[in-house]
Amino acid sequence: MLQISCKTRHNIRHLASLIYDTVWGLKTSTGRRLLEQRIPSKYIHLEEIVAYLAGERKAGGLDPVLPEAEFKAQVTHWLAKGFDLKFRDDAEIHQVSLLGIKYLQILEHILKQLKLI
Repeated sequence: MLQISCKTRHNIRHLASLIYDTVWGLKTSTGRRLLEQRIPSKYIHLEEIVAYLAGERKAGGLDPVLPEAEFKAQVTHWLAKGFDLKFRDDAEIHQVSLLGIKYLQILEHILKQLKLI
């Protein structure tokens, strides 16, 4: 078990190295390393939009999870308004959303390997 301190920064560099080494070892189904893959900017912007929408809904006392149709409409609207981008079709929105879920699964895997959860 690794003990770290955010206050004194004890073992922070070691933790970063462990995370990097763990992520470096992860590969896609085609055998390519995840860290070598390029991520389209709209994927990154989608993450920002989802965080914004969730924060707004939580602040309003609402459940941060949206029904699928409303999610697509909100994401499409904010991606066009804020970044002048759009998804090709519903399939691309679905693909990007699955990538986000996969990202969370990878993060959970890393944290479990590091015994942080």
